Amino acid sequence: MRLTLVTSFIAVAILCANTVNAQGISGWSAAIQADGPGYTNTNISAPTQVDIGTYDISTNGGVTYEFIYNADVGGASSAFMGSLNAPAGASAGLKLDQWNNTGKFGATAFGVADFTFGTDYVLNSDTQIAYVMDGSSTSFYVNGALAETQPGVSFALSGLTGLGHAYNHSNGGSVDALNGTILGVAVYDSALSADAVAGHYNAFVPEPSTSVLLGFGLLGLLGARRQRS
Repeated sequence: MRLTLVTSFIAVAILCANTVNAQGISGWSAAIQADGPGYTNTNISAPTQVDIGTYDISTNGGVTYEFIYNADVGGASSAFMGSLNAPAGASAGLKLDQWNNTGKFGATAFGVADFTFGTDYVLNSDTQIAYVMDGSSTSFYVNGALAETQPGVSFALSGLTGLGHAYNHSNGGSVDALNGTILGVAVYDSALSADAVAGHYNAFVPEPSTSVLLGFGLLGLLGARRQRS
């Protein structure tokens, strides 16, 4: 009977977990509208390229790139977003794993420099990150909290840009592919405040956990049934 109870709890937890991402992304999508994103998208499960619009690092305090992802590395370097040999905007990439398998988040100005951050990457888990670039540095956030500030890293990706990879405009190719899903992405023509980034993360995280509540509820019901029998 005990094994049956535990198995039932796990089954319900898994079933509920499958709905949490959709609920979380819906809450996040609603919350970010207050900060006026210029581009949003959800559920990018394969590398693609899209027109994200035009952004100017010198206006509204800077530019912000925000992602919610669940992914693994795809090779020696893996990008959330990138544009190589870009005719408009920066030729740059925002990295889950900086070259060459560093195990760190990072950013790249293609043809100029790789910027390896001090923060260890997070793999195979629903995670929010944000690059807030103010023209002179990048404030990097993980799950709503400031992880570090990188001086000298600041650029604006614009126009046709790769999601889940860096799109090469010169030959239509792809580099730095991501292995997984970008659950949500938003780009803002402004430098978001720490409170805004934290608010977006809190909107994504269900409170309390649906799977835990329903799982314990099921355990209680099955326990009561066992006592009666």
